[in-house]
Amino acid sequence: MKRNTVRFATIMGAGTALVAGVSLWGCGGGSDSNTGGLPAGKATRAQVVRGRYLVTAVGDCTGCHGGNNNPGDPNWLAGYSATNNPTGTFQIGPFKTNAAKITQDTATGIGSWSSQDIFNALRNGKDPQGSFLCPPMPWTTFRNMTDSDIWSLVAYLQSIKPVSNAVTPSQGPPGAGGK
Repeated sequence: MKRNTVRFATIMGAGTALVAGVSLWGCGGGSDSNTGGLPAGKATRAQVVRGRYLVTAVGDCTGCHGGNNNPGDPNWLAGYSATNNPTGTFQIGPFKTNAAKITQDTATGIGSWSSQDIFNALRNGKDPQGSFLCPPMPWTTFRNMTDSDIWSLVAYLQSIKPVSNAVTPSQGPPGAGGK
């Protein structure tokens, strides 16, 4: 009887160790891992691909920021423009909000923003200066995304080509920035 108990305990211990090992192995490594990706370093291809999916199929970013949901559009995410994206302007009460340009252009877009700045804008709705993003930017929805998905959005936004387009600043409520 004692030998059966020892054998049972040994088998159970080995089984528990095996399950724990497989569980830990499944949590790291592999192509979907964030190892080496944002925020610690350069974005991974998997992050950029996931970010593109989130921008085009989930977030409908082009609905406001322009580009007709076609990454090949020369005005892809270039923000409000009277000629290229006239639907990117919104009247919210007494305030007029123009969709910002979210390409990597450093003069007129988010090219000078750090990865953390973009993450903070999506999670907390604030630009690098601490001003709130103007409505109707749905950051209150984005804030409920996983960190991994927000970092994927950051990775994608940082991968797209810069487009020069000086968007007219928004006339949002007090405390809101021009983006």
